[in-house]
Amino acid sequence: MSLIHIGRVYLGKQRPQCGYSAGGVFSLTALAVDRIGPHQTESYLLSWTGPEAQAFWAAHRMELVPGAALAVELGAVRVHTVGGKYGGLVAQLVGTVNSMRLLPVTPTDGDAGSALCCDQEKEAA
Repeated sequence: MSLIHIGRVYLGKQRPQCGYSAGGVFSLTALAVDRIGPHQTESYLLSWTGPEAQAFWAAHRMELVPGAALAVELGAVRVHTVGGKYGGLVAQLVGTVNSMRLLPVTPTDGDAGSALCCDQEKEAA
């Protein structure tokens, strides 16, 4: 069993992408960031498939804009190295979404954000 990550992330600049697999399964993919602090940001690639993902997309697609706050539970999280903006390499966490919900925007959003870790108290806050 892999580690489960629970916490808050913020959608990146690129809009989430959706589509269907060859077998007809709905798929939603989104880039998100966790701003741990000044000069400390983690990047996440979120993948979610199935009817729950499709219902979430149908209900919230217009609200899924850059900076939108999401409470997510991720499984099968792995670190991948990808090309950075200026030619360097950066680490990106890739995970399968177990559940996701849109959070209301608060005045503190964009400051630090919560670390995405096994800390259910932060998700409930």
